[in-house]
Amino acid sequence: MPAKRRRPTTRSRPRPRRSGLPKLLALSVLVFGLAVAAAIYTYQVSYDGRIYLGVSSMGLDLGGYTREEARSLLAAGFQRFARTPIVLRYQGREWRALPEELGVQIQMQDTVDAAYSVGREGNLLQRLATQLATFRSGRSVGRPTIAVDPARRSAYLASLAREVGQPPVDAQLFLRPGQQVVVLDARPGRRLNVERTSQLIDEAVRSWGLGGGTPALTPGSPPAPEERGAEGGVRATSPAAPGPQVDLAVDEIPPAVGEQDLAPAADLARKMMGAPLALRLGDKTWTLDQGQIQGMLSVRKESASGGQTRFDVVLDEAALRNALEDVARESEQRPRNARFDYSGGQLKTISPGAEGRRVDVGAALAAVKAGLVGTTRVVDLPLAAVKPAIGPGDAAKLGIRELIEQASTSYDVGTAERRFNVELAASRLHGVVVPPGETFSFNDEVGEVSYRSGYKQGYGITQGSDGEVLTIPSEGGGICQVATTLFHSVFWAGYPIVERNWHLYWIPRYGLPPKGLKGLDATIDQVYDKQGKLLSAVDFRFRNNTESYVLIQARYDKKNLTFQLYGVKPRWQVKVDPPKIEKEVKADTTPVRQLDPTMAPGTEMMIEEARDGFQATITRTVTQDGKVLEQRSFVSTYRPSRNVYVYGPRPTPTATPSPPPAARVTTTPGPSPQATPAKPAGTPAPAATAKPSR
Repeated sequence: MPAKRRRPTTRSRPRPRRSGLPKLLALSVLVFGLAVAAAIYTYQVSYDGRIYLGVSSMGLDLGGYTREEARSLLAAGFQRFARTPIVLRYQGREWRALPEELGVQIQMQDTVDAAYSVGREGNLLQRLATQLATFRSGRSVGRPTIAVDPARRSAYLASLAREVGQPPVDAQLFLRPGQQVVVLDARPGRRLNVERTSQLIDEAVRSWGLGGGTPALTPGSPPAPEERGAEGGVRATSPAAPGPQVDLAVDEIPPAVGEQDLAPAADLARKMMGAPLALRLGDKTWTLDQGQIQGMLSVRKESASGGQTRFDVVLDEAALRNALEDVARESEQRPRNARFDYSGGQLKTISPGAEGRRVDVGAALAAVKAGLVGTTRVVDLPLAAVKPAIGPGDAAKLGIRELIEQASTSYDVGTAERRFNVELAASRLHGVVVPPGETFSFNDEVGEVSYRSGYKQGYGITQGSDGEVLTIPSEGGGICQVATTLFHSVFWAGYPIVERNWHLYWIPRYGLPPKGLKGLDATIDQVYDKQGKLLSAVDFRFRNNTESYVLIQARYDKKNLTFQLYGVKPRWQVKVDPPKIEKEVKADTTPVRQLDPTMAPGTEMMIEEARDGFQATITRTVTQDGKVLEQRSFVSTYRPSRNVYVYGPRPTPTATPSPPPAARVTTTPGPSPQATPAKPAGTPAPAATAKPSR
């Protein structure tokens, strides 16, 4: 074996003793680092999903809570805010609404998210530094924000607007009875300014609940006690502090019409109604009284230039025109057509006619309108001349060449006064020409039938106010025979009958052939007041429906009255069925005696003879070339008549009168309105007040 080499020996120096402090220090650092790392790890693990310590919002510590727990904690803190009503005020009235009713909502999610994000943003060192700083010094995140539910707020404010709002009231002008011009004052309206009110609510909520003033959030305090309402809703019974008060923003709406706008119209109305207005025509005057004037006035609102509103007092021209038409008719002097006599094939003029006059209604309307606003209250009515339709030189154009039809009745009965009246009325119809298309009126052509116009007293039959039928003295008694005779000629000629009235009693002589039929008659009547104004009338009218003129000729000879129609004979044919008589009523033959103060003392005569009543129907058919032009039934209902005698006053003791023998007089009865007929001076008054037909 090789020999072991021996390590050379040297004299060694003693080694120095090493210290353990560095190792301990390193170990301590290591341990501390591990501990810190462990602590950081533990902290991270412990607050995983939770808000780090030191994070708060509005003084409420949110550290250690999950986001949902933090949200619930914040929500609990705002319970008092949610349950305290906001007071809305206007002119002493108050409305209390919870924030939720006003659409106010607290949005806490952003605050919770901000709290959770503290220490979780940036790199690791930044996150750890933030966590450490928050842990040591704390950190407050932003306040919850306010959100608004527009639909809910709009619904509430719309309801509130209906309570607060009020439409403006315009000034009004009224014309009240008694010629009162009344102006009612205007009143402004109001309207809730929804936009401005909403802004005021938001400002109050922010100031009260989430900003300065009295905070709505009290950390650590429990929410106000709750109880269930009658409808199951939750309400706070004792809020911690009163809610904010908001004065509503209300806009004033001025009225469109103020009192000053109505002043001109009111002044004009007072002027127009200030006094009656006289309408003067010669020696006659008509008056529009203040009530009539007021009834024609109204107030009209119109839009003027520049967007202004104008008010006018408007006169009802149609009503005024109607009133003037009444005056025109009353004062009218009708033109008289020329009249002609046809004899021996020659037509000659027997009356030239005359111009008429009539109020010019158009010019009068303008004059009255000016008078209503003028200083004088009298208007002279303007007149216009009215030319006759047929003049004396028109004979050649009339085309009168042949007899169309004629009819006769006997008037050789009754008193001399009655016969006089028949002839006078017939003479006033002789020569009348009816133009093509025109309507003939018996009353218009014969004129006024009264003592004033020359007629004498006869007898007529009328119906009294109690329905009783009376035979009484009558102005112009007997002229109904004239109407009946003319009616016969027109009836058989085939012209259309516009108006025809039958008598109360049937007069047999009107039914004698060849033109008379039982039930074929006509009556007329005129009722005047004491001033001679026509109040009502019963007329006979027919229409000339041909293209030719029709001439009426009257002939009388103390016995028979005849009416002839001349012109061009129509081509139509007239067929008349025999009268149909039915509903007969037997007459009472008991004599009836009536005093007539106008008769000579001791005289007596029979003026009505008892005859049965009945209903007659006569049908007339007019045809041409096989075509029916007209078919009409004339129905007449007659009452039974009586045996009536009239007698004069008893003779005085000294008188020895020799009364003439009783005379029989058959009158022409007919229905009539009631009035007291005017009678000329010196004529005895009739015994009855009813105005009879003749």
